Amino acid sequence: MSSRSKSSGQPRGRSRKKGRKKPKLDPVKYWGDPTSLPIRDDYVLADNDVTAVIRSLGKAPIPGKNSAPELYFDVLYERAAGLAQALAIAGSLNAPAVEPDESEG
Repeated sequence: MSSRSKSSGQPRGRSRKKGRKKPKLDPVKYWGDPTSLPIRDDYVLADNDVTAVIRSLGKAPIPGKNSAPELYFDVLYERAAGLAQALAIAGSLNAPAVEPDESEG
């Protein structure tokens, strides 16, 4: 017979740690009253170069000297920026720029 027992060294039965339940936070107390926040109308969400932030991080860590992945990333960023702009306009966060009509004077 072996001197080892079949147990794995863990206590038998269920032994769960009964911790204290965290008190629920009141979001108004934590974040403040949302109606007391100022209403801003100076949002500018349009930018000419949507890849500026991404390019500031450096080149993508893709092995090889092929520039095709970077071109695909640029297309992806342009598409994402276009969708973000459309959502901003739909949510009335940024009105589309209205160019003055030259025929009216």
